Amino acid sequence: YLEGTRKDLFAKLEAWAAESRSQPSRHSVCVLSGGAGTGKSTIASEYARRLHERGTLGASFFFVRGVGDLSSTRLFFPTIAYQLAHSQNGIRLHIIRAAREHVKHGRNQLMTYEAGNLVYRPLQAAGEQHPPVFLLVDALDECTDNAPDTVPQMLQLLTECVRDAPFPVRVIFTSRPEHLVESTLESPKCPVDVHTISLHDLSPETVQQDIAAFIRHRLARMPEAQRLIEHRPDIVDRLAQRADGLFVYARTAVDFVNTSPYHIEERVDMLLS
Repeated sequence: YLEGTRKDLFAKLEAWAAESRSQPSRHSVCVLSGGAGTGKSTIASEYARRLHERGTLGASFFFVRGVGDLSSTRLFFPTIAYQLAHSQNGIRLHIIRAAREHVKHGRNQLMTYEAGNLVYRPLQAAGEQHPPVFLLVDALDECTDNAPDTVPQMLQLLTECVRDAPFPVRVIFTSRPEHLVESTLESPKCPVDVHTISLHDLSPETVQQDIAAFIRHRLARMPEAQRLIEHRPDIVDRLAQRADGLFVYARTAVDFVNTSPYHIEERVDMLLS
């Protein structure tokens, strides 16, 4: 993440957070939706950092496709409970007590028991005076282990925790536009109101400016590239235009240029050809 970029997007997230605090019954869940390479995980990581600095981040989970338990819901609720116990003093003791009882029936249990025993009931026990807590779940679409069954169940169980908590619990999900995710959270059976922020609705000009700022910042760290920019100042905007809204392209392009510092101009021309 480059400081100073994505201002419009973070303003939207802050507006949602403010609304959810002032109107607890509305939009307790926010979905940040965007295609592959648009920077969702970077945004999620940066927003989690900001929430952590404010003391309001309860827990986070970042799914990663094809990486063991990070592409599965198997450890999702135990991880959320573990992090809540570490981050929230008012919930810690309730989770410790719940975990001691829970493991008496086995460490690996069905997700419905893990959600109920380790998260739902401890949140209930914390009471209505507990300050608001945010949970952040990144890349729902990267949960691929039996996803048609496990992802809807996980979303249903987590949103029930949100709905019934006696104090404000807010969840931010990020995902590609996936039918499985959208159909679950938009279903009449979903127990909470959902607010959606789509990266595709952001101003293309603003996104391109942010990508150009990222490219300029990275190239400025390479002496040869800096001299090239001084000689050909248009290359940053041309590379940003070639990225077409994809931060992953910009990062890959800069890494490609950096792998051969003495042939930077040739590599830039290859990218622009």
